[in-house]
Amino acid sequence: MGMLQTAPSQRRNQRIGDTLAFIVLAIGSIFWLIPFLWMVMSSFKTLPEIYQYPPSFFPRYLMWPNYVDAWQRMHFTQFFTNSIFISVAVV
Repeated sequence: MGMLQTAPSQRRNQRIGDTLAFIVLAIGSIFWLIPFLWMVMSSFKTLPEIYQYPPSFFPRYLMWPNYVDAWQRMHFTQFFTNSIFISVAVV
């Protein structure tokens, strides 16, 4: 009879633990997501927009040439090839 009385309280404790874990993970994901989104949005900004005060989250115009410049200036083809090689080797 004692086992039947503890089963509902164990389920309740499990639900409380699951809910707390979900809340902690949701807050953690927000702390991770905001800087990531800021980085992505900044990649579309002009240099003056990046350094303006107060900062703005959204760029005035989407600067797609930033990606072309980065790819051409920094030899991203070699970096990308190295990353693919290491990823395949590890897997």
